[in-house]
Order: sequence, then structure tokens, then C-alpha cells
Amino acid sequence: MKNNQLGRSMIEMLGVLAIIGVLSVGGIAGYSNAMHKLKVNKATDILMTTTTNLNNLALRGTNGINVAAAKKFKAIPDEALTSGNPTHPFGGSIDIGNITGNTKLFYVALNSLPRQACIDIATKDFGDGLVFISNADFSADVSSKINITNPRTHAPICSSGTGYAYCLKKVIPVHEAAAACNCTNSCSLALISY
Repeated sequence: MKNNQLGRSMIEMLGVLAIIGVLSVGGIAGYSNAMHKLKVNKATDILMTTTTNLNNLALRGTNGINVAAAKKFKAIPDEALTSGNPTHPFGGSIDIGNITGNTKLFYVALNSLPRQACIDIATKDFGDGLVFISNADFSADVSSKINITNPRTHAPICSSGTGYAYCLKKVIPVHEAAAACNCTNSCSLALISY
């Protein structure tokens, strides 16, 4: 007598489901990592494009660099203006303005960045410029923290204090960014141009 069994046993089905589960978890982790990198790259592009456009605006002698002027002269990429107010891919606001007491220095700040995104962006090479990292939303009143009257005359330096750090020119080590972003999960990063 022959026993003809058609179909699969319960053990075979559980094995297939386990394999699918393992592959799904790996796929989700890879997707999450890829999305983080995409957001970091988009935020960096927005930061660099806005800063470059505002540098061109400043070279034309425009005073009062702020969000309204940046929107008027289309210095902010359209992808950052989908809600009307400038925002970056991590959902935080983008602030733009002059440093208090120094109309030649202006900043472009990405507020409410996750800690890892702050570190990833801060450690990129921005060329000449000043990167300021804070564990709170960026405030234009950083002149008491940044003790540089004319950044062009200074050698590359980094400095830090309670809840903030800044690096001039191409010196942006990971430990400085990590120390400044040692906060719950919200950091601000400003690129200060001169």
C-alpha cells in the first residue's frame, strides 16, 4: 500500500517562515540605514547649496542675510521649502541669519537633527568655514562662544564648551562632534560663512 502525501509538513513550513523572517529583518535594517544616509546626504546638499547661494548674495553687497531674504532670492532649494518654511529631511527647521555684532558672518543652521545625523554631517569636509554644533536649537547670539573676530586670520582650530563645539576650516574630528551632540536626540549644526 502506497502512502501518497501531497503538500508540505508543518516543520518544512516553519523552516520557510523562519528564513523569510530572518531575510525580512536584514532587509528592514538595510533599508533603514540606506534611508538615514539618503537623508544625511540631502541635508548636507541643502546646507551647502544654501550657503553657496547666500555667499553669492553677500558678495553682491546684500545686508541682512535671513530666511526672508534667502526665500526672496531663491537661495534655499525648493525641496527644503515644501511646507513654506525651510525644513531639512529630518523634519527640523532651517535657520538663516547674521551673527550678532558681525554683519560679515552669516549662518545656515539645521535644527533638531538626530544625534547620529549631526555627527555624520559635522564630520564632512566643508572646506573653509566654521562648523558650530549645539545641543539646543541654534541661536544667533554665539559671539560669546566663538572668540574669533576675523576667522580668515586664524589657523584651523576647534574649541568646545558646555553643550556646544565649533571647528574652523577643515578640522572637524568626530570626537568634537560627538561631544557636542552628547544630548538626548536633538542637536543643531550651523555652517558659519565669512
